[in-house]
Formats: sequence, structure tokens, C-alpha cells
Amino acid sequence: MWRLLVSFLSLQAGAASLTLMDQKLHSFSEGKTGASGFGSDKVSVCVKEGDPVTLHTGVKTNQQEAIQWYFKSTRIAQISGDLSFICTDVQCNEGTERFKHRLKLDHQTGSLTIMNIRTTDSGEYILEIINSKYSEKIFSVSVTDSCPSSGDVAEIVVFFLLEAAAAVAGIIIVMFLLLVAAAVVVYCRHRSRTAVPPNEDDDNTT
Repeated sequence: MWRLLVSFLSLQAGAASLTLMDQKLHSFSEGKTGASGFGSDKVSVCVKEGDPVTLHTGVKTNQQEAIQWYFKSTRIAQISGDLSFICTDVQCNEGTERFKHRLKLDHQTGSLTIMNIRTTDSGEYILEIINSKYSEKIFSVSVTDSCPSSGDVAEIVVFFLLEAAAAVAGIIIVMFLLLVAAAVVVYCRHRSRTAVPPNEDDDNTT
């Protein structure tokens, strides 16, 4: 019974700590300040208004047939693998000047840089990579006054460690109290069994 109770308390404390950690990490992941690689389908990027941001493809241009960028279903940039065709903004779609010469394409990787980003630039940027197969990646860009820094990661780790330490300390205290209670019960039972009854000869003598 004692073991079941201790196991239950341990699981509850661990689950609470993991839930808090997951909530913290989730809120941080929604405001990451960079994007790289090509493993995940969607990456959240936080950018401070007025700053530049680069959305990385994670590939080499010369290994692809074409790399295309879309924003709100509008093609805003494209580069061919042999560099024979390169366009950004109005060059890709006449009459669409949302970014007004604020876009730059890396000719080696096809990564897209947005200069002097504005709040109106917030939204989903879709990267399409075309070669022997089709690949797609979505960058969810959020433009705000401030974004989480690397210090926030340290804060999350410290918070988690403190929560875990508190949970472990609580479990140790509960286990100690249970052991003390068990020891008291065992002692009382042992004492009641070994108690010596009064000697009748001693009563008669007195």
C-alpha cells in the first residue's frame, strides 16, 4: 500500500513538472528568432519590427530545379537551379509591390531575406523546392515589438529544474513521514505483544 501511494505521488509530481515545461517550451517555440534546416513542415519565426529576417531553405540552389517563395498565395520570389531565372516581388508578379525592393534571394541557397520587416508582413511564407521530387515548408512569421531571446531559454531550464527539485523534495518528505508512521505502528504492535503481565506472587507478598 505504501509503495502504491509513493508511486502515485511520484507520477503526479512528474506529470505536473512536465506539463509546465511543455507549456513554457510551447510558448517559446511560437516565438523563435530564427529558422533553419528542412526537417519540419512548419517553423515559427518571431521578428522585431524594422529588423531583417532570413528564411533558410537548408539546401543548395545548384542541386534543385527551382526554388519558389509564396506569401498569401502570391509568388514573391523564385530562382532556378542554373540561375537562368531569378525574380523577386514585382518581377515575379506584375502589380504586386507589397515588399517594394525589400526582398533578397541568396543565389547559393535560395534563402529569402526580408529587409525592414513590417507588421503587415506577418503571415505564412511557403517555400517550394522542386527537383526530382516536390518539397514544401511553411514559415509562420510574426512581427512584433519584441521577441524571446536566448535568455528566455535559460529561464525555462532554471524554472523546470526548480520545479523538479521541489517535486523531488516533496516526495522525499512524504516518504519520510510514511516511514516514520510505519515505524511507530510496528513499534506499538511489538510493545503490546511483549508486555509482561503483573506477577501474582508479588501481589500476595505485598
